[in-house]
Amino acid sequence: MPKEIVNLSQTEAQALLKMEKFCDEVIKVYHYPDSEGRERLNIPHVSKDRMEKFILDFNGSISNHGKYSCQIRGRQNVVLAHLDVGGPPHRNPDKEIIGIPHLHFYREGSGTTWAVVVSKKEFSNLDFRYQTFFDFMDFCNVVRRPTIQIGFI
Repeated sequence: MPKEIVNLSQTEAQALLKMEKFCDEVIKVYHYPDSEGRERLNIPHVSKDRMEKFILDFNGSISNHGKYSCQIRGRQNVVLAHLDVGGPPHRNPDKEIIGIPHLHFYREGSGTTWAVVVSKKEFSNLDFRYQTFFDFMDFCNVVRRPTIQIGFI
């Protein structure tokens, strides 16, 4: 069965990104990397009134330690913002090349096909992926953060 395509207005997407988010599983401890060495986290979050659901994702590369990404999804499957670090440059629909790191935002009618250069103000230490993940949570307005136990990264 094909996935239902959700098309948000730009105003709606921006409101979801700015909305306060709370980790939905406050007693759960997330392990990074997990017991099988995977560098992937998918953590459920909710709005204050619990009417909106979000997923905070982190995906690292085991073979390329400098390559990783963070993203926040609203309404379960709509990517609102996605940060790429250490991967290839991105080509925007207007053919402009955006280097690494770059940040994708939801754009009405285009999803996250557009990217912008990352601000050092918002992401201060991109060489340290754990710090960047927490900076990304600040960027996405995560108020109640998940508990993450760090292994060897």
